[in-house]
Amino acid sequence: MNRIGNPEGEVTEAVVQERIGQATKDLGFIEKHDYMLPESTDALGSKTYWLTLKNGLEASPQFGSGHPVTEEAGRIFDVLDNGGRIKESTLHGFKDLANQLPVARAA
Repeated sequence: MNRIGNPEGEVTEAVVQERIGQATKDLGFIEKHDYMLPESTDALGSKTYWLTLKNGLEASPQFGSGHPVTEEAGRIFDVLDNGGRIKESTLHGFKDLANQLPVARAA
């Protein structure tokens, strides 16, 4: 099973801004329930990406703190922040949760 997440080491400001921009853009897709995981495994394993996504979800009136999607983004960030790595299946589970939850609520 592939695991994603490596110590970010020395990261340039440009890379940080790129990951923040990607997470901000992806937040819009999550709010439309049309989220796709970033193609870059560097972004998927980025603490900056997941922290920005979690904070954006917490601030979103549609999600907010305590929402399952917000909680899962926070959990992924916490694992990476503690030096862990994320299973690829966990990332796909996050994508499915973000895209399918509204359907489950409507049912």
